[in-house]
Amino acid sequence: MGSEAHKTLNDVARDQIELYVLGGLGADEVRRCEQHLETCECCREEWNRLKTVAADLVLTGPEAEPPASLKARVLARAQESQATLHLSGDREWISTPVPGVEVVPLWIDAPNDRHTLLLRMAPGTSVPAHRHRDAEECFVITGDVRVGEIEVGAGDYVRHEAGTEHTLHTRNGCVLLVNASDHDERV
Repeated sequence: MGSEAHKTLNDVARDQIELYVLGGLGADEVRRCEQHLETCECCREEWNRLKTVAADLVLTGPEAEPPASLKARVLARAQESQATLHLSGDREWISTPVPGVEVVPLWIDAPNDRHTLLLRMAPGTSVPAHRHRDAEECFVITGDVRVGEIEVGAGDYVRHEAGTEHTLHTRNGCVLLVNASDHDERV
């Protein structure tokens, strides 16, 4: 495929575009193909048509269960890279002293007095007033929650600075991602 635009698509250009869409080109060929697609409307139209077809190919294959060893390999690689990995299927909710409120500790950073956790509140539950020793960050994953006087829902983020006080209350239940001090105080 040359650098000049085509008036009509020829077999050589079509073959290059097919290989490009299927990931069958080397790095230099990919770079040349991408440069050509920037200037050649004819080839770009073929590329747009073929990438849609290639994306649909995934749907035509048989469903297959991943090998049983895959999870172990992923976990081993995460440990090698010093990453912390929490898979949703491994999650165990832990009851708190507040009825209807459960947590999943994700990360505890004791030297810096921080923790990251999932907090799940059943419909109609409240967390009593508490004062923050350090900043608290709260991201609402699902549901609704009133954080002090602020009403928030899924996708919303609230940050409270050190020394602030508030309660939590949910009408319909919620799941929150919280990063806060390990030593907040009940008020």
